[in-house]
Amino acid sequence: MLATALATAPWLALPGGTMATPRVTLTEARMKALAPPRGKPVVVYDAKALGLAIRWRPNGKPRWYVVKRAGGRMAWVALGDISDWPTVSVDLARRLAGEALVKLAIGEDPVQAKADRRAKARGGRVPMADALARHLAVLRERGRSGGHVAELERVATAAAAAGVRDLAAPGVASTAAGWLDTLDVSDQTLHRYRAHLIAVGKTAVRWWPADVLPREPFLALTGKGAPMPAPPYFTPAECAALVADDALAREDSGGRLWAFLLYTGCRFREATWARWDRLDLDRATFAVIPPDAAEHAAGSRVKRNKARTVGLQAELLALLRTWPRTADGFLFPTVWRDQPHVRNVFTFRDHLEAISIPLDGRRIHSLRHAHAVLAVASGEDSLRLRLSMGHAGEAMQSHYASAAMRWRAVLADWRGVFRLRDAEEVARLTGPKRAPIATEGIA
Repeated sequence: MLATALATAPWLALPGGTMATPRVTLTEARMKALAPPRGKPVVVYDAKALGLAIRWRPNGKPRWYVVKRAGGRMAWVALGDISDWPTVSVDLARRLAGEALVKLAIGEDPVQAKADRRAKARGGRVPMADALARHLAVLRERGRSGGHVAELERVATAAAAAGVRDLAAPGVASTAAGWLDTLDVSDQTLHRYRAHLIAVGKTAVRWWPADVLPREPFLALTGKGAPMPAPPYFTPAECAALVADDALAREDSGGRLWAFLLYTGCRFREATWARWDRLDLDRATFAVIPPDAAEHAAGSRVKRNKARTVGLQAELLALLRTWPRTADGFLFPTVWRDQPHVRNVFTFRDHLEAISIPLDGRRIHSLRHAHAVLAVASGEDSLRLRLSMGHAGEAMQSHYASAAMRWRAVLADWRGVFRLRDAEEVARLTGPKRAPIATEGIA
């Protein structure tokens, strides 16, 4: 009896508490003997039809599925809108399974097709709440910061309350634009809010069928906002002061850490969690690796959880070879990882004051901006720079271009290699002919 075979079979635990058995040649008689053991969902695979399985939840009916990897995931394809036994017999289930496998083999996705039919049956609506839920799941999967996710959710929820409820409705972009115009916020904040709505719309286009949502709902908002302001960065002469010997010698104020950030363009936590075993001084590379669960709980972060390889400048390589190795394997002391970040900020400000560099609204992240500006101005390959800094596209290179062009003529002969510790270059950058650089009329 099948019941006896199921009771003695070597069960396999699947996600969600489901139990699965090896393949069994299913018949109508055996189906009648089938019962979920142990009060848990059960999956029994048919030995005669590839991928065919019967799934039975304790409080539901047994339903037929085809199980196959499709689109990078395991797809559980129900055999039609009605796929329960005994409505669908064993023989019919095998024929339907063969048809479903043919569709999967030629690239069709029955699961998505079913979702498309349901969306069309709803009258072609794309609720903002559904699109937002999809987009938030994407952001969390990419490891976006909690602050970014919270702001986007707040903006989308407020837009929905103001009338942006159906992304497939005509004039939804005009409704969103009208709501944005009522907000009393800065141009930069308005640009960010607009970008949040556009991002939700792009995710919706990927999930809803073309006959429901034929194009991005907020396409008309693209380019309407104020351009991104020039990033706060340090001038080449100030960068030279940041990596000078007297600045590096100030260990208490993080001289080496600030130099590392400037030379690599890394984010603060990427640098403070950097380990010696992730640096290859022979190949001039630094591997930025997303944290594991323990490191994440301790505070380590890599934006979007994307690994990348950072190129090391020749001057930084020379410095690294002279820096002492720490007992715990990290480049920098534990204090930079453990103390409240506000103390890091004040230490950075004290360091600037000690080496006579005015703050002028700049912050620790401005070292990353300075790296990008210097790299673009000195002719660094754009693809290499984008991959090294972890930018998703070319937009950020354009963001730095206007600032970089102010120094292009000054740094043209660097050819992408920083010469901030070269005595002749430092003298040339800090000489009277180079201070200040005229910037009037440059966009």
